[in-house]
Amino acid sequence: MTPRLAVLLVSSVLLTACGAGGGGPAPEEPATGSDAASSSGSTGPAGAFPVVIERRGGIAGFADRVSVAADGTASVTTKRGAQPGCRLEATAVTALTAAVTAITASPGTPPPSSVSDAMTVTVRRGAEPPVVVPDEAGEPGAVVTQVLTRATSAGC
Repeated sequence: MTPRLAVLLVSSVLLTACGAGGGGPAPEEPATGSDAASSSGSTGPAGAFPVVIERRGGIAGFADRVSVAADGTASVTTKRGAQPGCRLEATAVTALTAAVTAITASPGTPPPSSVSDAMTVTVRRGAEPPVVVPDEAGEPGAVVTQVLTRATSAGC
């Protein structure tokens, strides 16, 4: 088997296993404005849902948004538009909730606007305002980045 064929085979298996292409219920649209406070599941720990992660800027011109509901359903939008949604496992939702709680306790500051390729990652839970995920966020920042990267590339 050639390496190219092996990569294609593994990729198709992973995408199928992650739920890309359907089979389950369609993810809900992310709640916005006053809808965020009344979104189902918003009574979770500290009103943590929906959790919205956004990544903007960078040399690649990121414009990504992942909205995660209490049941783990994630809706994904990139600069290319809406992408297939996915569902996080319960352990991933728990880790994300803990990470967002830690980050919102000590938010970072946006990079200086003088940096031409600055990239900013923010998180928002429920109806709370978004906060910047600081570069020095350690493990909580890594959890948020992992959810964002997995959801916007190959699915949850």
